[in-house]
Amino acid sequence: MSDSASSLNSKTIIFVHIPKTAGQTVAHIISGYYQPHEVFHINDRHPFEEFINLPTETRESFRFVYGHIKFGLHRYLPQPTTYITLLRNPIKRVVSQYHFALQSPDHPTYPVAKSAKNIRDYVASGVHSLTDNVQTRRLSGMGSKIPFGKCSQDHLEMAKENLDAFFSLVGTTEKFDPSIFLLSKEMGWDAPYYQRANVTRSRRKHSDFSEKELAAIHKHSHFDLELYSYAQTLLEKKIRAYGSAFEQDLKNFQSVNAEKYPTTRYKEAMTDEELLNDERFSIGDDLDLNVQDFGGDIVALQSKLSEIHQHLIQEKRKNKLLSLQRDWAFKSLKKGMHQLSNLRREMEKKDDLLELAARPWWQKLKDRVW
Repeated sequence: MSDSASSLNSKTIIFVHIPKTAGQTVAHIISGYYQPHEVFHINDRHPFEEFINLPTETRESFRFVYGHIKFGLHRYLPQPTTYITLLRNPIKRVVSQYHFALQSPDHPTYPVAKSAKNIRDYVASGVHSLTDNVQTRRLSGMGSKIPFGKCSQDHLEMAKENLDAFFSLVGTTEKFDPSIFLLSKEMGWDAPYYQRANVTRSRRKHSDFSEKELAAIHKHSHFDLELYSYAQTLLEKKIRAYGSAFEQDLKNFQSVNAEKYPTTRYKEAMTDEELLNDERFSIGDDLDLNVQDFGGDIVALQSKLSEIHQHLIQEKRKNKLLSLQRDWAFKSLKKGMHQLSNLRREMEKKDDLLELAARPWWQKLKDRVW
């Protein structure tokens, strides 16, 4: 590990995750380099206010903090910090966000996305800053403090200055592999092999939108377009600074990553049904369980559920593309845990394992499963 990498690795990483920029994949990759207790995800369950009110020693223990946040979190951390972020072509980002919102009832812009006649109405609605230069807003540190439609050149310059002064890496979604590869080298990490997460499917192509729709997106992405261009420049500087070996080193990384996770090549073309039915996405026969049928051997049942739980956690970290199957599996597991709890209460009430084991279905299932 170089001296510069060692210096960076001693700092807490703050990841400004701008929505629909492949940020979930970045977060999964980086989280893998730390222990769970060293990572804090700022989200609806654990909001910003909760984080800043944690004891100082608790905040100081985190090595990686991320979320849909704006620049400025370092002010609440006593230890040395550094920032990273990914920007995305603003037109593509808004289009992706629009389709994601249409598919996600819990998304903050879902009501307006459903009620809007088209993406033009969605963008111009004025109900949420996510449709108005959100990348400039977040990276300037101003966020929703800027009224809708009021982003200015001053805010853009603030964002640029922050990128220059506080960010170790400014990548782009369009050059995801070079971005994440450079980050790993800067931090002195092992190669960051990955599969992408939270990919929005069933979207219209850029060419499918009318001139009026595209003009509306441009109007509310003017400063983001400039900031994105600046981010591209910063990334190219990093690549040049790496030296002549960059292209070959990157190809070697991509080649190994493709062998480990070949599905990244066609993931966006797969429908939900194809994803569920593809044998390469199977999470194993261990999950094909009807927990309601288990009985008698309470220790074995509890051990089996714990084994499944750990397996699912590992799969969640390794492959976000399994989310549809995992959602089902976690629901099944939750149901199983509830049934286990009821079973234990029943046993405690009767205090009679023999009575439970004598049930006719138990012996039959025991013979089949064990």
